[in-house]
Amino acid sequence: EDVFLNNLEQRFQRQQIYTYIGNVVISVNPYEQLPLYTTAIIEDYRSRNIYELPPHIFAITDDAYRSMRDKNLDQCVIISGESGSGKTE
Repeated sequence: EDVFLNNLEQRFQRQQIYTYIGNVVISVNPYEQLPLYTTAIIEDYRSRNIYELPPHIFAITDDAYRSMRDKNLDQCVIISGESGSGKTE
């Protein structure tokens, strides 16, 4: 647990708010706007292997979409967190 939390903290200090744990992505809210959601970044993650680029919510959503479309597999994305933690951002 300490190693995991230390890794999250180090990534957060570098403004890397997304971290993979297997096929799960953990997000730490920076409580500031970061340039992570531009059209160019969306295009970077479109149709790429989930682990080809740094962790990002766009990688998870693209992977889920392609698995649903190409393999006819049901998908579920769960967004969880405390009230006010940034889930609706």
